[in-house]
Amino acid sequence: MAGRSPEMSGKVNDKSISKYLLLGVGIFGISWGSILTRLSGAPGSVCAAWRITFSAIIVLAFLNKETIRSLKSLDVKGCLLIIVAGVNLAAHLMLWMESLFYTSVAISTTIVDTHPITASLLTFLVLGEKPRRIQILGFIMAFTGVIIFARPWSEIGEASLIGILLALMGSISEGFYLGIGRIMRLKYPLSTYIVPVYVTGAVTSLVAVKAFTRYELLGYPLKTWVFFLLLALIPMMLGHTTMNYLMRFFRAITVTSSFLAEPVIASVLAVYLLGEIPDPVTIMGMAITLVGVLMVLLGEEPSRKNKPLL
Repeated sequence: MAGRSPEMSGKVNDKSISKYLLLGVGIFGISWGSILTRLSGAPGSVCAAWRITFSAIIVLAFLNKETIRSLKSLDVKGCLLIIVAGVNLAAHLMLWMESLFYTSVAISTTIVDTHPITASLLTFLVLGEKPRRIQILGFIMAFTGVIIFARPWSEIGEASLIGILLALMGSISEGFYLGIGRIMRLKYPLSTYIVPVYVTGAVTSLVAVKAFTRYELLGYPLKTWVFFLLLALIPMMLGHTTMNYLMRFFRAITVTSSFLAEPVIASVLAVYLLGEIPDPVTIMGMAITLVGVLMVLLGEEPSRKNKPLL
């Protein structure tokens, strides 16, 4: 393998407390995505396009000779997986962020965070990562919690249905994006993966907005551009990039199930910033979700030899 980044030195599976803290930081960063999108005043798909584009510019700004050498070491299969991951990243963000304008933050984030099903299935088929029993039970509990939490059946109407369907399609795309991330991160350094994925996602989303929507990419006020940049810095760089880093150290089910805490955090933020106050049933769903996520994390094996499969 070309290049050796600091993250790859020492024991790959050292589950130090710092990595669990990073997991929390990543989820907290991701949880700001729905709030910043709503506050931006721009269409969801436009927010997604500029979120990925600014993120791509940021990672390209830190491109170095070591990363370039590592990028040249990518084989055909690796390049294809990166393209698929980038396209799915763009699809996920565009579909989900658009859904935020059709239904509530709670319902949208809850539906989109069912992606562990897709990601876990993909990594099980490719990597043979069979979840432990406590992790399966924890995921079932967390998933039950988010269903109680969201109660999508409580909203009836064409707009809400469109929002739920958009979030569901965004969930499937995110599952593929995260699953491929786990597969790729077992062989390649973080920068070798995220640079081409973010660039592919940026090109895909910009082209998609122009080709499939009536939205304009330019002409927004300065306030909106500030939110575009914040979307890149907080939920994307702090959130997604951190989670992609951790994909090398944790099983896919651990990282993806941790996303189930996003609806809880996003809803708390929505109380103060958007005036969306959860009722007692929603709070109960939050508690069940958090217990489920904790079970998944506790089920993570303290040591496991990761073997590159590409």
